[in-house]
Amino acid sequence: MEKSKVYFTDLHTSTRLPLVEKMKAVAKAAGIEKIDFKDKFVAIKMHFG
Repeated sequence: MEKSKVYFTDLHTSTRLPLVEKMKAVAKAAGIEKIDFKDKFVAIKMHFG
């Protein structure tokens, strides 16, 4: 089985770079825009601990 890729960003934010923008960047880096989600179930695990 292939190892899963892990993408990381710290949760420190600023007015220039809010958390939602950081999360968008991580999702984009992971290639979420290239995935065909039509009629599929997908699990995305996020850990804030």
